[in-house]
Amino acid sequence: MNKKILYGILFSAGASFWWGIIGVFYFKSVAFVGPIELVIH
Repeated sequence: MNKKILYGILFSAGASFWWGIIGVFYFKSVAFVGPIELVIH
């Protein structure tokens, strides 16, 4: 299998895992901060 294809599959799987599970907890923990302050920092 081509290495670029393998890296693409692994990267997309990792990104899906991040946004689906870890990202939810991360954004809940910073929900008290305003969106503009999040972008600035």
